[in-house]
Amino acid sequence: MCGICGIIAPPGSRIDAGLLDRMTDLMQHRGPDERGVWINPSRDAGFGARRLSIIGIENGSQPILSEDGKCVLVANAEIYNYRELKRDLEARGHRFSTDTDIEVVLHLYEEMGPDFPGMLNGMFAFAIWDEGRRSLLLGRDRLGIKPLFYAQREGGLAFASEAKSIICAPTFSRAINPQAMHDYFSFDYIPGEQTIFEGISKVAPGSVLVLENQTCRSSRYWDLEFRPDTKVKSISFYSERVRELLAASVRRRLMSEVPLGVLLSGGMDSSAITALMARESAERISTFSIGFEEASFDERDRARIVARECNTDHHELLLRPGDVLNVLDTQIRHFDEPYADGAAIPTYFVCKMAGETVRVVLSGEGGDEIFAGYDTYAAFNLARYLHRMPSFLRKRILKPLIDLLPVSDKKVSFDFRAKRFIRGLSMPVPESHLLWRIVLTEAEKLRLYSSEFLQRVKIETSGRIFRDIFDMCDASDALNRLLYIDSKVFLPDDLFVKNDRMSMAHSVEARVPMTDPDLVEFMATVPVELKIRGLRRKYLLREAMRGILPSILIQKKKIGLDMPYSKWLKNELFDFMKDTLNSRKFRESGLFDHIYIESLIAEHVSRRRNNGRALWGLLNFALWYEAYM
Repeated sequence: MCGICGIIAPPGSRIDAGLLDRMTDLMQHRGPDERGVWINPSRDAGFGARRLSIIGIENGSQPILSEDGKCVLVANAEIYNYRELKRDLEARGHRFSTDTDIEVVLHLYEEMGPDFPGMLNGMFAFAIWDEGRRSLLLGRDRLGIKPLFYAQREGGLAFASEAKSIICAPTFSRAINPQAMHDYFSFDYIPGEQTIFEGISKVAPGSVLVLENQTCRSSRYWDLEFRPDTKVKSISFYSERVRELLAASVRRRLMSEVPLGVLLSGGMDSSAITALMARESAERISTFSIGFEEASFDERDRARIVARECNTDHHELLLRPGDVLNVLDTQIRHFDEPYADGAAIPTYFVCKMAGETVRVVLSGEGGDEIFAGYDTYAAFNLARYLHRMPSFLRKRILKPLIDLLPVSDKKVSFDFRAKRFIRGLSMPVPESHLLWRIVLTEAEKLRLYSSEFLQRVKIETSGRIFRDIFDMCDASDALNRLLYIDSKVFLPDDLFVKNDRMSMAHSVEARVPMTDPDLVEFMATVPVELKIRGLRRKYLLREAMRGILPSILIQKKKIGLDMPYSKWLKNELFDFMKDTLNSRKFRESGLFDHIYIESLIAEHVSRRRNNGRALWGLLNFALWYEAYM
């Protein structure tokens, strides 16, 4: 893995070599092993790269030039099918100057032009400068595992793996994008191609972007298409195929010249990966887990069962509030944007622990989106039956009973699930799905903002994102459309952001076998009734892992990696939260109604309502504002 960046100067200008150096070195954590910078003869295009050496350690420097010197590549990538591609390209006369996997990207471009990314099986973000065409090509992998940011200005463009390398330019104005801020307070992360910084965007997953003749154009080379089998085959056929494809995916991701391990949460996805990796590996593998004293958040017992069953070299860490306080400022600087997923800090610590032993880890991101693992999918199935119940029973009896449930700080507690489910029964499908993801409603966000802020901005509701994606999906059934939403939003904009930034913070590469194109595209052909059975989520994955994982793990419900910040914000983190939200800089931002913020705190501390997610989001926004604005 690497950190990449570059500048294409506006017409008639030259790039600032000192700025390119700063952009490159700000990402040293992404590539501590090697540094490379290239500037073209006319000094109007330049690339930088920081390299984490995984493949071609002795001979894999970047940037990489084509045989004729007319094209230049920098890439943050692992290409798992590079050997097959390289053999074919060499047969066509291409000569390779490095031993890396990523050089195939450059030669595929020479062979096919910008249409080649669909040939790649891997995670990648790349940039190619074509001196002959005077064009820049940026590309990103199918599901958005690896990040790529860009900012266009006056016919020129700057790009980087992290936003910090773009905003370091003295001429860059750090203005907040109000729509991105509004969406952040809906989700605790920023969805889509927008960023918190006005003027910076993300290259969309599964897309390429071309800068030519001072104009940018974007095109999609891949999208997830659902084509369920019209003739349903046996369960054994589908489960065996899933097992074969997942094993092949894990096997591909063992490609490395350095030690590998697994981030073992104890859930189905990481447990399946661990078991299959142990079968494929000739050596004893290392596993890494994190836990909490709060039982509903702690999955170490499950992780230990898998570690014993697979005979791994197991490492674990207990995370306490004091540990969180020590890294809050550090972790937010690795995101560059406001980000408040409760799994971020646990992932930071488990990657730090892994980095002391290995350079590459496998993790389970993507399994819930591919195999239907979230509560919201089971809620959708249940809602279809409850809609047969007379509406007066739902509204006058069931809902008041659910509202009486006491507030809990437990992970995905019953009161949380029940209240979200009942509220969503009367909503259209995408809005009901949104309700499971939402942190603050539209009405609550309008109360959160100051009157001055509301008077000077125009913002759209965050619900537009789910509605638009739900409508654009080609699936004929609603469940696959919900999976499509999460694969387009939650997976790339939350889970992969967490995975990338927290692993790269410790110069560790994280690979995600659940996202292999062969597996993803096969699951799009599986009939929906085999993805979820009644309320049984991940039905097909569970069937595929029978006989490989202990039955106790196959039967257990999902917990998911998170942190008990709702409880901690009432106790160990309370003073820190109050001080941060009352800091002079944050109060003088003019963005928020601080009386409303105080009411959120009072409700939470008195246990009238669990406002933990909203307050954690505000705390992380305030920390970001202090660090970046």
